[in-house]
Amino acid sequence: MAERDVAPLVARVSEVVAARLEEVAAEAGVSYHTLYAWGRGRRNASARHLLRLAQVVRERAALLEQLAGELEAHAAELAPVRVKAGANGSTRRARPPADGVRGDGVRAVAPAAGLAAAGRARAVEGPAAIQG
Repeated sequence: MAERDVAPLVARVSEVVAARLEEVAAEAGVSYHTLYAWGRGRRNASARHLLRLAQVVRERAALLEQLAGELEAHAAELAPVRVKAGANGSTRRARPPADGVRGDGVRAVAPAAGLAAAGRARAVEGPAAIQG
């Protein structure tokens, strides 16, 4: 897949992810106003309508899963990386080692973890440590 083939793929992802409520309502066989009213708690959906809406959501989820696989395949062509198959067959980048040390011997610390640790240290040292 050439790099120029990415645009249509990303466009398809955008269409599925950013579906307008009108589209979802039409696929579920109800009006936009009905779906909107359900979402606002102004009306209640019947069991039949809820099952149809669930079917629409599952169909969109399946399409997203397919698109995710295509994106991963394209990424692998651009820059092959080691991937680990998930329970559902999807592939993801391999996780860093459990000890937190990268292959080059540098400890990989997530920014949030580092900030949280710094905050705990300040809390233990007290307000004087924060000022000075």
